Amino acid sequence: MNAYFLAAPTVGISIGSTFGAAMMKTGRRLPVIIFNLVGILGCFLSIQDEYFVMMLGKLFFGMGAGVLIAVAPRILEETVPSTLIDSGFGAMTNVGVDVMSLTSTIFIMFMPRKGGKGSATEMKASSLYKILYLLPVPMFATSFLLNIMCFRRETLGYYIHKKDKENGIRAIRQIYMGESMEDYNERYEELCADDDLNYKDPGDYLAAAKASTAKMAKIVSKLAKAESQISGEISKVSKEVSEASKEYDKLSKDISNASKEVSEAVSDAKQAFSKGVSDLGSEASKVEKQVEDGDVMGLYNEAKGLKDKVTSAKKKLESDYSSAKGKVKKAKDGAKAMKDKAAAAYGTAKDYAGDVKTG
Repeated sequence: MNAYFLAAPTVGISIGSTFGAAMMKTGRRLPVIIFNLVGILGCFLSIQDEYFVMMLGKLFFGMGAGVLIAVAPRILEETVPSTLIDSGFGAMTNVGVDVMSLTSTIFIMFMPRKGGKGSATEMKASSLYKILYLLPVPMFATSFLLNIMCFRRETLGYYIHKKDKENGIRAIRQIYMGESMEDYNERYEELCADDDLNYKDPGDYLAAAKASTAKMAKIVSKLAKAESQISGEISKVSKEVSEASKEYDKLSKDISNASKEVSEAVSDAKQAFSKGVSDLGSEASKVEKQVEDGDVMGLYNEAKGLKDKVTSAKKKLESDYSSAKGKVKKAKDGAKAMKDKAAAAYGTAKDYAGDVKTG
């Protein structure tokens, strides 16, 4: 029977932890309030001089302790800012358990020992065990009163997970006092985004794993599709660059030919001009001689012929210049077309890269 009596608190802690995890889905305050009362009831039942009542009291006490062990760390995690959680808050639950275990051990040292002279009478008359069993009552009562009178709202993390913006903003204002409403809204959005990546409620971890797996599968599929599209675009752009390179080579050749023809036209014009000057000099000498001889009719005919030669030379120069100008214009138009095509290909590749990055 002693084994059952000693096992009752352990069984109660296991049951309480299970209840606490399940009840946390509906809030954090309710399991704390209810099982503080259950723990107080268990403490008072444990001091009754009836074996089965005492064992039931130890079971209730264990249930109250189990719920608080499960819920208290979650309340701290969802209330204390992450920048302060390592300043002693995270370890306080374990510190409290260790301190009370040490206190219980010290009190046990003063308990009557079995087997000594008059030990049965001392053990029966001793009330030290009752003090030990009632020691958690002030703590249960303090926790109960604080949750009833002071902590009248759920934790910030609970409101964030439930997407309750109104109460979430109120909880944020109690933690980060003195900030503007814009800062409170910004903090709320950041906490909601962080909560979407970290499932907080018990039992959601499998759902989180499934959601993460599905999300990862979508990302991998999207990346594979993007890789295929990028490969296609790279191939297309490479082909357009190759064609543009060929057109550039052809255009360079056309420009070279046009430059050569312009040079030839200029050279021909210079030669024609030099010949015209020489012919004019010769004709001038001839005219001068005819003037001296008094050959007016011959002078008229020579002047007319000279005029025709000048007109013919002028027309030839204009024709050569027009032809060279047309070839240069054609080369420039080809260069502009190639430049526009290259710019369009670059723009297409840039836009697609932006779409892939956005997607």
